[in-house]
Amino acid sequence: MAVLFAAICTQAASGQNVASVESVLVKKRAGSYQLVPPPPDARTQPVAVPAPTSGPFTVDAGAMLKSGSEDGTVLVLDTTGLARMQSETVIKVPDAKETSHSLEQLEGTLFFNIDADELKKTQKTEFRLKTPTALLAVKGTHFFVSCSGGTDRIGVHTGVVMVHEPVSRQTITLTAGKAVEVQSGAMGDERPLTADELAGQSNYAGLEVQAIQLPQFRERNPPPAGARAVVWGKLFLRDATTPVGQQPLQDREPDINSGGILRLTWPGLPPLKEPATFWSQGPLVNLDLSPSSPLKPVALRASVRATGCSDVTLGIAKSNGSETFLGKGVQQSGWPDDGGWLPCLIDIPDGVSELQIGIQATPDASQQMRTPGRIFNVGSIEVKDVTLLMGPNDPAN
Repeated sequence: MAVLFAAICTQAASGQNVASVESVLVKKRAGSYQLVPPPPDARTQPVAVPAPTSGPFTVDAGAMLKSGSEDGTVLVLDTTGLARMQSETVIKVPDAKETSHSLEQLEGTLFFNIDADELKKTQKTEFRLKTPTALLAVKGTHFFVSCSGGTDRIGVHTGVVMVHEPVSRQTITLTAGKAVEVQSGAMGDERPLTADELAGQSNYAGLEVQAIQLPQFRERNPPPAGARAVVWGKLFLRDATTPVGQQPLQDREPDINSGGILRLTWPGLPPLKEPATFWSQGPLVNLDLSPSSPLKPVALRASVRATGCSDVTLGIAKSNGSETFLGKGVQQSGWPDDGGWLPCLIDIPDGVSELQIGIQATPDASQQMRTPGRIFNVGSIEVKDVTLLMGPNDPAN
């Protein structure tokens, strides 16, 4: 046990091998919610606000989510897996600089499906859950955690979960069919799952997920039906006053470097009064979504950063030339001074088989360069790690 404890503490301190959950998508709604955004500074108390009343929404780094009085909310945990959130449950997405855990559960009950194969493909890491009394290390499993009254109850339906209690430094490895109660300073004895706990296995239905890292091809022709390939084509730069179908301000080829980072730049343009818009000319992905297909698109994951912009929104649309976001895009106002990457997790509505990626950006007037008789805007947007999350093609989930 001492060896296990040393290993988990060393890895937590260094931040190595910990899966990153930078945003959570509330995909299937059950009841009402409250969001608690991170306070602007340490002296300010966080204030809860009502979550959007309809449609999926995201919980970003540093924020907390509180569920209402209904069970069954489905959470997409970035690229690490999914969870079913029961009533009166509170989670917190770690701050951007947090390296010791992937997600924090403060109270209530969650059922997790963390897929070992997906962790290996996307991050080569393990999922870590922090609870009020313990730290759990998971490499892929179905498990549940219930936090109430100073006691955490942890049970495993499939796979393996390592549970560590930091005060007593006790560690236990739970296998399928086993459970344990943990309090601050005390680890209970391992026991079999009760009949009620065994029946909770039904909560994993609809929590299957597959992450597809999309290759970034440069072909101009759409891929065949069923092909999973990005077709960036040209990306058109136009301001919002240019009607769709008319000559854009400028057609630009994106640059894709050896690391798979796509970079869009707009040097040499006059100042724009409205946001500039980039749209992929071809579909982002083209999938066969027949009723017999086992999987459907659930969400799109990408990381974005920008310079010379005061406002950036990443979104998706149907590939019909409408250039209108499907649902709400992911918006960043006041780009970080350090130019860091912004993780974007975007909901994909049901029944969409062809996706087109779009980026709207407001060039920052402070980034203008003046030459004799002309003003130039200089800016760029970079996109990397474009990942399609696939879930079960089941209308009930």
